[in-house]
Amino acid sequence: MTENKQFTVKKWYNESAIYEGDDLFAIVDVRIQANKICERLNLLYEEKEQLKKELFEARKDYLIETADISDKLYLEDEIEEERKEIFGDNND
Repeated sequence: MTENKQFTVKKWYNESAIYEGDDLFAIVDVRIQANKICERLNLLYEEKEQLKKELFEARKDYLIETADISDKLYLEDEIEEERKEIFGDNND
């Protein structure tokens, strides 16, 4: 289904558990429902990641387009700050 699954379904006693990574996210009594919920959560996660990428590209383009000649020296630092604000400190 997805390459970057965040949510998975595992059997939990007589029910199904949805995990986000290693953390328990929800317990659902019907496995079919759990699978549908998990699929939807993964699609929403992918959409969120795509929107973050688009937001970063738009902010980066804006910084580049509006920078004065004197700002060019600091442009890479400003772009890196935008990346950290959107994606966090890890450079993925």
